[in-house]
Amino acid sequence: MSGINRILLSAAVTLALGLPVAASAADTGFYVGALVGSSNVDLSKADWDTAVLDALNTVGTGGVLTSSSLDKSDVGFGAVFGWKFMPNFAVEAYYLDLGKVKADATGTTVVAATTVDVTLSGEFKTNGPAIALVGILPFSQNWEADARAGIYYGDTKITLAASSVAGGGAASSSDSQSRSSFMGGVGVGYLFNENVSVRFDYMYFDSVGIKRSGIEDTANVNLLSLGVRYMF
Repeated sequence: MSGINRILLSAAVTLALGLPVAASAADTGFYVGALVGSSNVDLSKADWDTAVLDALNTVGTGGVLTSSSLDKSDVGFGAVFGWKFMPNFAVEAYYLDLGKVKADATGTTVVAATTVDVTLSGEFKTNGPAIALVGILPFSQNWEADARAGIYYGDTKITLAASSVAGGGAASSSDSQSRSSFMGGVGVGYLFNENVSVRFDYMYFDSVGIKRSGIEDTANVNLLSLGVRYMF
């Protein structure tokens, strides 16, 4: 068995027995941090294309999609306040901005025997607070791994817009909702000293969006981030 596997196994047994694990970071205390990274919303371009065609065929007939794009990646960022109440457990409160999705399309539809060019756009954005329980596993003097599970209370807004030169007008509509979603994640941290650490985290947010009777516009969101922490 390799040396690193011995370390991981020993740490796992120690945690299971409830014994303290040696670490460079302070055993307990409060900390603050910030994170920034890449967010990705699990939306499909095929679904966007279908929605556009449905809209064109609702207002007219013979709808044709001529172009479309979907940018589902954006910058995500946030702040965290944590309380490490035991050497291997903490609770964290966050404010997170998970970025936005932008979609565009052009198409034609036939209205009153006239072919009309239509331009459409859509936006999906979400942000809000979250809280999670964190389990911490030091595996060397300066490195630690963790896993978290909690609740994200996201304020999500979806905006759709359409315009037509021939029709001489533009219109838009939006819907928003604040609701809770499950969040989970894993990460690793490098401890420079008892107070300062840098982190790399992956977080997953399940079914974020608008969900009410007869309407379900939700998507899973993934966030890869780099962050810093300061332990008081």
